[in-house]
Amino acid sequence: MACAENEGWITHRRLCRRLAENKRRLDAERSQTRVNIGVAFQRWRKLRNSQGMKTDSMVALFLLDR
Repeated sequence: MACAENEGWITHRRLCRRLAENKRRLDAERSQTRVNIGVAFQRWRKLRNSQGMKTDSMVALFLLDR
């Protein structure tokens, strides 16, 4: 029985490690598209809300198309 319990623990640790690695990979991919708008953040949100836009990418396209 002790062996089976240990195997379950090792499997759990491997799963946790895989999930953590996957999260790091996804965060790294996402960080490549981030733009720091600094003090303009409040204005960005105000524009987004006033125009009824749901995503930041919609705001970016709106501004690029102007």
